[in-house]
Amino acid sequence: MSDSGKRRWHDNHNDINHSVENMLLLPGDFQSVVADGINVMAEENHQASDALKSVGRDKITQLLKSKKKQRLYDKNASFHKTMNYLTILPEPKRDQLGKNFNDISTTVVNYVEDCKLTEQRPQINEVQQMTHLFVQSKGSKAVLDMYLDKAHPEFKAIDRTAKSVPVAPPKLQPKGDSVAGRDFHENIGGSDSDMRIELN
Repeated sequence: MSDSGKRRWHDNHNDINHSVENMLLLPGDFQSVVADGINVMAEENHQASDALKSVGRDKITQLLKSKKKQRLYDKNASFHKTMNYLTILPEPKRDQLGKNFNDISTTVVNYVEDCKLTEQRPQINEVQQMTHLFVQSKGSKAVLDMYLDKAHPEFKAIDRTAKSVPVAPPKLQPKGDSVAGRDFHENIGGSDSDMRIELN
């Protein structure tokens, strides 16, 4: 529900509504990567550009309102474009693209949260890779799962209901042996954006 209390056009579309909620948890650069991927799928798989040529009056009104950029997702150009595509697509195509949007946005949000739980910094290049694979596979959630299983096997130990990682008992070192302390995960850079999902 918007701040003004008015219902939004996507409130009755669970996948789209959930996607919007997911995206608003992500930093702007992550939003752009995910939205750009969905926009490619809209254009290549659902001919969204052609759909713009035959929109009805009610859709035109929605698009004109979107130019005022009063909604949270209008602040990001790519996200704004995604929502406009979803507005003008016919129902069956909107439903399919909405499901794709929900799948990739949920995966990215879970990835960011899992990085937090395993004391890693989420990397934009990994979000780019996941989005690329998702687009190339025409929306295969299984492809995303396989990528994460290979890139981050440590995520499998996470208890999502408790949002925690099981703590292994400390390993005993032989007497007189010492191990130099080191960071468990090396910070290899990435986005400096202010993360919506708190990482501390």
